Amino acid sequence: MKTIALEAPAAFDCHLATGWLLEFYRGHRDERGILEIDFSNVRKIDSVGVSTLVELNRRHGHPSERLRLINVRSEIVHALEVMGVYRDFAFGSKPRMNSGRSEKPILIIEDEGVVRNVAGLALRPLGYPVIECENAFEGSRIAVRRGPCLIVLDYLLPGMNGADMLGWLKQSDDTQNIPVMMMSSNDLSGGAFGDAFADAAAIFRKPFSAKLFRDRAASLIAEYESSSG
Repeated sequence: MKTIALEAPAAFDCHLATGWLLEFYRGHRDERGILEIDFSNVRKIDSVGVSTLVELNRRHGHPSERLRLINVRSEIVHALEVMGVYRDFAFGSKPRMNSGRSEKPILIIEDEGVVRNVAGLALRPLGYPVIECENAFEGSRIAVRRGPCLIVLDYLLPGMNGADMLGWLKQSDDTQNIPVMMMSSNDLSGGAFGDAFADAAAIFRKPFSAKLFRDRAASLIAEYESSSG
């Protein structure tokens, strides 16, 4: 099915959202396809903006495809969560236009499918490709080959555990500067655990807040990209 690509204004609110919707209907009244809205530039959304998205999804969405929101900032995702409509939309990522660089992915290394899906769901709205794998061996190969901007690493993994994997990542020339966020059902912040995970950029205990998880990831990626030039 055809994809109808749109770009949302920087402020998707009571001042611009309604006019944007009218422009859409004037320009695409007879078109049929899957709507994909680029949110790369959107920094503000209010109840009118959210209502506009819900209305567009209801009236123009395909029965088997939700409205797609691309490259959505974490604060916008949080607003959609607060208003209870987050699951009404599909989220995705595409290279940002005029970025001058290729998009590095986020790598999630987690053997539990449910946790892997939760982490991926929380991070995809940041607008980066997300790669998932189930063990440290596969993760190490992907880390070297793809050079991710962030690695999310579970502690208890089959084969090499998260502590050993973190040590390997920080000793390898190819991966030592990549920020690593650890996940575990245990408290890894103190005692012997604290020493083993001192090189982790952040540690999250499961279950974690999707918003805090996403916000910390966004901050680490921004710092990494800034230091990488």
